[in-house]
Amino acid sequence: MGSFLQWGRELEIISATAPEGGLRLGVRDWLATKQQQLAREGASLPQVVARLLPVGSRVLTISNSSSLRSALSSLPAARRPAVTVMRSLPGGEGAPMALSLRRSGVEATLIEDGQVDSYLPSATIVLVGADAVLRDGSLLHKVGTRQLARTAKRLSVPFHSVTGSSKFVNARPGRSRDLPARFDRTPPAWISDYWTESGRLLPIQVRRRWRRRGRTQQP
Repeated sequence: MGSFLQWGRELEIISATAPEGGLRLGVRDWLATKQQQLAREGASLPQVVARLLPVGSRVLTISNSSSLRSALSSLPAARRPAVTVMRSLPGGEGAPMALSLRRSGVEATLIEDGQVDSYLPSATIVLVGADAVLRDGSLLHKVGTRQLARTAKRLSVPFHSVTGSSKFVNARPGRSRDLPARFDRTPPAWISDYWTESGRLLPIQVRRRWRRRGRTQQP
């Protein structure tokens, strides 16, 4: 979601600014740049998670983030955490997430969404993916993420989003009622930080980077 939002804006800029006859070349160069960016994210995110995730962690997550799934599955056997996965209704994306983790050797327990209050106090960390990270540092993700982050904050359980910088978008938060039905927005105050391909990034750093770069580039 985040990638498509930002990429659409970038393509609009290319279309509006490309010299006559240069649109095809501009799009080709843009595609090459994006392919390189996604390759860097895919290669670096597992390394970042391996560095930042404490040994012996008990992870709780929601939905089915490919970035998070890949990072956890890539950990050495001795470093793999126990993972509790919410079923994540509507859609139930947590079921294939749990199954995929088990197949890769990660201990994964699937729970119903209504059980999260019973499991969260025993978790040492919450890790989620991201559909988009807005320029105020807030997170758009599967519905249920906001409440999960709020409860984690109350229980002093660290809440982190594992995501590549391609999900960072130059967009205002807007109104919650305008979001697609299966998404919600988690405010920056409930997010410990983002784990990106370049390392840890605080929500306030997301805001500062957009301001510093004129809100035209990725953080």
